[in-house]
Amino acid sequence: DIVLTDRAVSRHHAEIHVTKQGLLIRDLGSTNGTFVGQLRVTEAYLTPDTSCTIGYSQLSIQLRTEEHHFRIPKENHLGELVGASEPMRELFGYLRAVADTPTTVLINGESGCGKELVARTLHELSGRPGALVVFDASVTDHEMVRNDLFGHVKGAFTGAAGSREGAFRRAHEGTLFIDEIGE
Repeated sequence: DIVLTDRAVSRHHAEIHVTKQGLLIRDLGSTNGTFVGQLRVTEAYLTPDTSCTIGYSQLSIQLRTEEHHFRIPKENHLGELVGASEPMRELFGYLRAVADTPTTVLINGESGCGKELVARTLHELSGRPGALVVFDASVTDHEMVRNDLFGHVKGAFTGAAGSREGAFRRAHEGTLFIDEIGE
């Protein structure tokens, strides 16, 4: 879901679906309409480099297919990660390929499978000067998530006796690993 703060955007304004024919945008009965180019549409397929207008917001749609070609290393370890199987060595190659890019990486796996080790290795390879900050979403009080992630100033709410830096601020110029986000 994409949430826009634009007041001219309806709560459920439009949806975009990936289909065999391409990206399909569908207006969901919005008040101000959905426009592809200058044309108001109820439903339309998006072509590469199309612009859509929703409320006062303009969305640029860029279709990209990126195949990552990287060398599968022969080494059986990378940082704290150890494994000689082809999937592990593919992981090592992928981590080396994305480490110095500004991209967001989703590390997926069962609890206890080593996601934090992957994040630590990725951070070490990145060369980022900031810290690796691990935020465990499963132990955070749901009422305090916003404060834990973004911080707060003294007096921002009852019980805020002092200012507190959030995880995003602590990870500035580093890496933020949000663990157990689905819990």
